[in-house]
Amino acid sequence: MADNNDLIKAQMIQAINNGGAWFSTRENNFLRIGAAGTMLAKECILEDGRVTGNAYTFGTDWFDISMHGRWTDIYVDPDTLKVWEIDEDTDYSKFPADLALFCREADEEALAGITGAYHIDGTGFAQNLKPSEERMGKKEDILSKVDLSVLEKE
Repeated sequence: MADNNDLIKAQMIQAINNGGAWFSTRENNFLRIGAAGTMLAKECILEDGRVTGNAYTFGTDWFDISMHGRWTDIYVDPDTLKVWEIDEDTDYSKFPADLALFCREADEEALAGITGAYHIDGTGFAQNLKPSEERMGKKEDILSKVDLSVLEKE
C-alpha cells in the first residue's frame, strides 16, 4: 500500500509542476493546484453552470501531500498562505499576472468538465487546514497561524 501511495503522490506532484493538478474535495467542489515559483490554487465550486471559489497563493517550504490510509491531506506553509477573495466584481488585473491567468484557466477547465481529479479529505482549502494529525489527537490547529489577508479592493 505504501508503494502505491508513493506512486500516486509522485503523480500528483508531477501534475502540479506541469501546469496544475485537479483535486476533488466533495461533489462539485474542486481545487486546482499549480507551481509557478510560488504555489497557486483556485477553488472551483460548480453550481448552476457557473464557477465560484477563492484563489490562494502559498510558499513551497511546507507544501506536502500526505496519505494516511483513506485520508489524503494537502499541507501548506501557513506563514505564506494568502487568500484572494473572488466574487462577480473581482478585477483580475489587481492579481499577480500568473495567479490571474491560473484562475481564468481553472475556471474554464471547470466549466468544460473535470475528469481524473484526485480526491482529498476536506471540504475547502483555507477553511479546513486541520490535517489528519489533529484527527489523530495531536490537536495542532494551524488555522491560528494562517495569514488570511485578503486583497483589498480599490
